[in-house]
Amino acid sequence: MNAMLIADHRAVLRDVGATPVAVSGAAPVDAWVRDRGVRRLPAEVAEYADERARYATVRVEAALLAAPPASGATVSFAGAEWQVRQVQPMGTAGAPALYTLHCVAGEVSRSRTWGRS
Repeated sequence: MNAMLIADHRAVLRDVGATPVAVSGAAPVDAWVRDRGVRRLPAEVAEYADERARYATVRVEAALLAAPPASGATVSFAGAEWQVRQVQPMGTAGAPALYTLHCVAGEVSRSRTWGRS
């Protein structure tokens, strides 16, 4: 299963292009990145209801990283610093082939009702 995931991931990188991504200050590695722009964050990533921020997902091969990424880690790509909010391992339990990182690059606004009585 892991070999298929890695092969598919590498095929996507060849087709759409790889983005150099540095996790926690380590040397950049090739990854698939989708910058989704400023939007309301998914509930599993948001720190509070209706949080809006610049949101991106990153898929990176586990073998390219010195250590598994963690929530709160800093990721650099596209000329910006991003905070990892959630890490999803993909592949065999205990030995993932890929990690999907859900990242934000700065809060934009709070709920429209925030601060109102």
